[in-house]
This record gives sequence, structure tokens and C-alpha cells, in this order.
Amino acid sequence: MISFLFPFFHMRFLSLALTALLLSACHTTVISDEQRDSNLDDGEAGMEVSYEPGETIKADKEESFIAFTGAKGSIISHEGAFDDYDFSLTLSEIDPGDLEDADLTVTVQIESIRTDTDLLTTHLLSSDFFDAEKFPQAVFIADTITEIGPDMYRIDGGLAIKDVALPISVEAEITDQSFVAEFVIDRTDYGVGEPTGGVFTDIDHDIPVEVHIVFAPSEGE
Repeated sequence: MISFLFPFFHMRFLSLALTALLLSACHTTVISDEQRDSNLDDGEAGMEVSYEPGETIKADKEESFIAFTGAKGSIISHEGAFDDYDFSLTLSEIDPGDLEDADLTVTVQIESIRTDTDLLTTHLLSSDFFDAEKFPQAVFIADTITEIGPDMYRIDGGLAIKDVALPISVEAEITDQSFVAEFVIDRTDYGVGEPTGGVFTDIDHDIPVEVHIVFAPSEGE
């Protein structure tokens, strides 16, 4: 029996050791401070540009990003980003400036994940984490958008990752030029990585997510 189980435990140990190795560096990023500071200009308040009723606003991919950070305590962290995603903010047919009557959907292609290390990227795509081959997309669909202050909105909806769909509430700043949201999800709620582990796999449950979207030029411009 011991000899039969050895290959399993040996492979498990290699997987845990790989995770420890990949997370053994200090904080690394794939989104520079310059990108965060320069790609969001101060636009006019609200949706005051000439958007058409029912128009769907998309992301300018050259200026936008969706990023997250995985950490192990306060010392070790790595940043990742998704390069292939669809951001669709469909405005009201009646009043395009009324975001409470808008529809929002964000679809992320998991295989487009990018980190600073090829080995880490490969491991995150594997069945240990996102299992991208089986679950190629993560999808957020807004149910309600509620104005809570000047250019600030609470967006309630559902986020589906792998085979799990859960309600989530996000606060976002939305101007006529951009959409910015920062929030935290518990990776274990979606079965991304192990819920608990030993010294090798004790990765933080909470994953900070940044969504910085610069709108592509309007069709009416």
C-alpha cells in the first residue's frame, strides 16, 4: 500500500513545492504605476458626451486593464492580468445618461492570464487553480446599478468563475471616459486553489482585483 501511494504523494509534494517556489519572490507586478496613473484622464462628470441611446460602450484595450494580486502574507505577492476580455456597458434606450438603466457585462478569457513568470502562469491555468481548459471564461453580469454619489455607483450582480456563480457587490467610479473599480474576492469561494494548506500552499484567500477601463471612442464622436 505504501509503495502504491508513493507516486501520488511524490507528485503532490512537487506541486506544493512548485507553488512555494513561484511565490518565493518579493512583490512583482505586470501593471506599472505609470499605466495606473496615466491611462485615466479626468473626464467631465457623468455621462455627458454624445452617447447614443442604446449604445454599447467598449474598452480601449491599449489603455485598460483587469488585474489581480495573489499574496502569501504581507511579504510575498505576485500580480496577474487578463489580456483578453469583453467589457460591455449598454446604455439606456430612453436616457443614455441614466446609468441606473444601463446593462453591464464583463467576460474574461482565462487563458489570456499573464504574470511575471511563465511557470506561475502555467500553474494558475492548471486544474490546481483556474482549470482554464475546462472553464475557459469568468463572467460578471450586473443585476442593478445604483448611484451612490457623484460619479460613484454600487453594482450588484453575479460573478461566475469555474463552475461557481455567486452574488457580488462592487463600487465603481464611472465617468464619461472611464470605469474604475477595486474590490476583493475570496478565491476559495470559487474553488481556485486549495482552501487551506501547509507551509507550501498557505496563499491568502482574499484576492484584490482592479478593473480600470478607458472607454473606446464613441460611435457618435
